[in-house]
Amino acid sequence: MARLTFRGGVHPPRRKSETQTLAITELPLPDQLIWPLEVPPGTRFLPVVQKGDRIRAGQIVARTADGFPLHASASGTIAAIGPRPYPGGPEARSLVLRVSEETGVPDGPGAAGRRETEHGHESFLEKPAEELRRRVLEAGVTDTAAGAGFPEGRPNPTANAFPSGPRVPNHTVVVNAMESEPSLASDHRLLVERSAEIVLGLRLTMRITGCRKGMIAVPSDNRGPLRSLRKAVRRLRSVSILYLDPKYPGHNETALLASLGLRTASSGSNPGGKKGVHVQSVTATLAVTDAVTRDLPQIRRVITVAGNGIRNPRNLSVPLGTPISACVSACGGYVSDKVLLIHGGPMAGVALSSDAAPVTAWTTGLTVLDGRDQPVLPETACIRCGRCSDCCPAGLAPYRIEAFLRSGREDLARLEGIASCIRCGSCTYICPAGRPLVRIFHPVPASGREA
Repeated sequence: MARLTFRGGVHPPRRKSETQTLAITELPLPDQLIWPLEVPPGTRFLPVVQKGDRIRAGQIVARTADGFPLHASASGTIAAIGPRPYPGGPEARSLVLRVSEETGVPDGPGAAGRRETEHGHESFLEKPAEELRRRVLEAGVTDTAAGAGFPEGRPNPTANAFPSGPRVPNHTVVVNAMESEPSLASDHRLLVERSAEIVLGLRLTMRITGCRKGMIAVPSDNRGPLRSLRKAVRRLRSVSILYLDPKYPGHNETALLASLGLRTASSGSNPGGKKGVHVQSVTATLAVTDAVTRDLPQIRRVITVAGNGIRNPRNLSVPLGTPISACVSACGGYVSDKVLLIHGGPMAGVALSSDAAPVTAWTTGLTVLDGRDQPVLPETACIRCGRCSDCCPAGLAPYRIEAFLRSGREDLARLEGIASCIRCGSCTYICPAGRPLVRIFHPVPASGREA
């Protein structure tokens, strides 16, 4: 059988042997939660609460202009509405909650004692698709537009991909569980610990979108640990598990669909939509189940905190809005006072200048590297070896784009296809001259920088 893969890509050390074995643990509520209201590059929530208001967990605290909700992940009092640190970008207008001691938060991903889904929730698959869609929308289920936490990831209401009324027919739902960033393992742990609920979320998504086929894409080196997932799909003719090449950036949506033969990796934005393919993350798929079967809004997410700069790597179930500093403390703190903190993975993540920013719905993980061990590679002249072109999943020639940009010819860079760059960082990783190509193509704000 031919190996399911995509053009280009690289093979950085995966470093998942430890994090994939760490069970998800609940992070206690911090004293304060921060919910960004302005999310680059253009999503804006309008608060429906005021400073001093007392709110309860699960309550809607803000909405976008088209009605998409933001829910409180704990009970407490609105302490402030104003600029606060934002992961990887400038400060954003935010809601700040002072958490009540007596607060109660509905259980979320990784929580113990949840209902069984293998047998108890089949009836939800018989409900009208529009009713299911409404529940998902009201729960505020979001995904990342880039398909797994790339720097351009932003809130993307999952229900927006479930249009009501006439629509282009979909034929396949793909759950993206590739998670090719080194060290990150939150998707893997969810597949191990909540496999039946994820499969149910996939089937509910198929019901909403009208798809007849469902796929769960996982790295081929994960066959052994995912016995519970195989058990969950054993008797389902419409759902299959596909094992794809684990190379990076296999979790990017364009690369994923190229691996499946559904669309080429150089197809640009919204790669699946015109092919009748709906792609969503493991987190969003699980949130669909929680929204439909338990009326639970998306107020938590599971993240991996890993790297040689953190004392005790962990997979944490975190209330949205939790300061990153609280996650670091829960993992035993930094190993030294000189670390590199990255929002996301080491390949495509964004380096943070502080840990005051909050965990958001599109935070896939935190990578902490010991700054004392990070070599500083000198940047030398491009030798035109072509390695960046060979590994580019989008089929670009990064060395040519860089040359045009450095000479001030942005028009030629656009003609060369810079808009199709997926910011995966493969070209930067493979460059023997140490050229920071992604940083040159996509400058980031002063408060964050490409890792």
